[in-house]
Amino acid sequence: MIGPSRRWRPVFWCYAGLVLVLTHWPGLAIEIPEIQRPDLVIHGAVFGTWTTLLGLSGYLGRRGNWSSLLATCGTATLYAALDEWTQQFVRRHTALDDFLANLVGVALGAIALWLLTIRAARSRPPPLPPQ
Repeated sequence: MIGPSRRWRPVFWCYAGLVLVLTHWPGLAIEIPEIQRPDLVIHGAVFGTWTTLLGLSGYLGRRGNWSSLLATCGTATLYAALDEWTQQFVRRHTALDDFLANLVGVALGAIALWLLTIRAARSRPPPLPPQ
């Protein structure tokens, strides 16, 4: 039987692969007339989801553990930096504001993981008293 964390691993890898392809697609530009810099919103959403899925996967420890949450945030931050830096090699724009938007997404993903942990803890039945 697959544990709750392991269930998220294929989802994480599919999403991570999709992010890698789309963030390195040469010349990809997203324009929304109503939003001046829609790419910054997208950066935050993409890396927030990436962080959340990594945390849910259980690769870096049990969900609800502070060291696991810190490891997840550190890994997501390193990947966000690497992703942004390597875009320059495929004729994509590399910029500090994009990386900062990635970091906002990492922080939002960490908050989502924390809230999911609180929700899971509240939904568990209380332990039975010893007899």
